[in-house]
Amino acid sequence: MNIAIGLIFIIISIMLLAYFAYKIYAKIKISEIAKNLNRSISTINREVNRNKDNNHYFSLIAQNKAENRK
Repeated sequence: MNIAIGLIFIIISIMLLAYFAYKIYAKIKISEIAKNLNRSISTINREVNRNKDNNHYFSLIAQNKAENRK
């Protein structure tokens, strides 16, 4: 029983970390991302618009879409 409670605690902790990491990264402005990657804002906008899914951008989904276009 104690092992099950420990595993549940670990799973919830991981889920919370993932949620907060997403919230932190979701608030980064496109202009800041462009500056950090040394790319134009229009390039980043094009990437996000081309690969967003349900109005959200997820890197794994974007990678899959890019591979499917090849």
